[in-house]
Amino acid sequence: MRKMSSIVRKFFQSKLWWFVFVSALAFAAWQTWFSVAHTVITHELMGRMNDPQEVRLIFVGDTGTGDDSQKKVADQIETLCRSIDPAAVILLGDNFYQDPLWDSRFEKMYSGECSRKLNFYAILGNHDYRGSADAQIAYTKVKGGRWIMPARYYSLKFGEILEIGAADTTISDRCGISALCSIDWLAGKLKSSAARWKILIGHHPILSGGKYRSLNGMAHFNLPELYCKSGVSVYIS
Repeated sequence: MRKMSSIVRKFFQSKLWWFVFVSALAFAAWQTWFSVAHTVITHELMGRMNDPQEVRLIFVGDTGTGDDSQKKVADQIETLCRSIDPAAVILLGDNFYQDPLWDSRFEKMYSGECSRKLNFYAILGNHDYRGSADAQIAYTKVKGGRWIMPARYYSLKFGEILEIGAADTTISDRCGISALCSIDWLAGKLKSSAARWKILIGHHPILSGGKYRSLNGMAHFNLPELYCKSGVSVYIS
């Protein structure tokens, strides 16, 4: 027993202890970052087109309140749907402000005769991370149908006319390897795209004089660079 205690004491007094400790800490940090940032692989999607010469889309964000305001917006989407025949609706994050209530805040909310025929392509906002962001991705795979969020970032292409890069502005990760990090993947995908128009979408504004101002944290550096280097025509948030 004394011999064992002596071995343990010598180990903690040696430099090897610090090497093991730092290595273990680095490994734990890597595993945590990897599990948060890479819950699913990225995807490339093809959107349905109503017209080979143009694409009509409805963009709307911060919808997930479940109150009368969301219902009014849903009614306007139905009105627009009937008048312009859009190819899809793009949801720009904060899709649910509490735990996902799919039936009341999505399925029944957008249940008009025209709206229920539309695909809703969604990205994540900061409020979505207060619940289960993975649940919104899993709903695409389990439920299928109109709700489409195959990953936390992806590309959406409408023929040769338009390609949309869907960014996750809450986790704006960059590592120099496109297979691992969202900024690198989106930059490469959009830059190489042959689409006539290219659009980048995200939940947070890059620059704003409004209540929530501009991006902060890593996104403050990553998204403006992504916008400039990817050759997109516009950023919509």
